[in-house]
Amino acid sequence: MWTLGRQALELTFQIQQHKEMRETEVLAMTLADGQKPPLRPSGDGVTKASWKQTKGRHGGSGSGTGWNLSLFGMAILGQVFDKPIVNESGLNGRYDIELAWTESTPEAYTKALREQLGLELRPARRLMEYLIIDHAVRPETATAGR
Repeated sequence: MWTLGRQALELTFQIQQHKEMRETEVLAMTLADGQKPPLRPSGDGVTKASWKQTKGRHGGSGSGTGWNLSLFGMAILGQVFDKPIVNESGLNGRYDIELAWTESTPEAYTKALREQLGLELRPARRLMEYLIIDHAVRPETATAGR
């Protein structure tokens, strides 16, 4: 499905693109020193991640099932931190995650990750793949000459 959608966009907008690797500032998700993460593996048959979150004036909480830590870092933590999250924990399974934070700041999330999940976010530089759009035209411009 995604391939057909991408092809339609490429044809409609006459997109020319390429991918390139760039060194980028990231937050590396690692195991906190001396801690065994208290993550619960998701049950058999869980194939999709789900997340429910509540926020209040003084923090919030979230819980979900079926999360691999790479997706959790990108989809959930990526909304809080201004850098990509890279999973370097060595944990590659799917987990049920519960997390509560005292305020909606990166510092509060960092503390909650360490204390509740045994995970740390450390500044690092890593090669990341970027999709570069070299050329694109507006649809009415692309079809005007036909």
